[in-house]
Amino acid sequence: MHYKHLWGALGLALFFMVPFGLRFQSNALEPYPSILFPSGAGWLVLENNHFPIQYEMVFGLDAETQEYKELETVPFMEPIPKQYFYQVVGKRFGLDARLKKTEYYRWSEPIVKMPFSEVSESEVLVAKAWVRERLRAQGCVDDHIKIARVEARVQRPKEGLRDIKLSNEEIIDLR
Repeated sequence: MHYKHLWGALGLALFFMVPFGLRFQSNALEPYPSILFPSGAGWLVLENNHFPIQYEMVFGLDAETQEYKELETVPFMEPIPKQYFYQVVGKRFGLDARLKKTEYYRWSEPIVKMPFSEVSESEVLVAKAWVRERLRAQGCVDDHIKIARVEARVQRPKEGLRDIKLSNEEIIDLR
């Protein structure tokens, strides 16, 4: 037989058609773990061979020079893996008591209800001590930390960042 792997290939193609069909219908229908788009299915907006990106950076006030410097992510987050850096910064290191209640919906019924709990004063003190310790380890003043949103444009192909701007600078008091 000339096509000895034909039935296996057709079976595999049919196997992947089911999640593809569900994903094609709606992003919310894609089965977990994601088979088709593990990094997300978003589109990049390309303007004149550039696409905009946004991310947050964390700065500490250097104790010697009294100038803000970008903090090194890996030592600052230790023992938390560095890939969680942006989530931790987005939640302001657990110092924001206004965390939102989160519910995940599929069709019309909530499938996961996350319990809503206010951040207690003792938890805020522990988080502040954690951040202050890491600021001191990098030679920074430990009474505040600065978070800024970076807006930049990336030129393709591989020419690096262009038009870097800091915006929404926020200073968090750690006293």
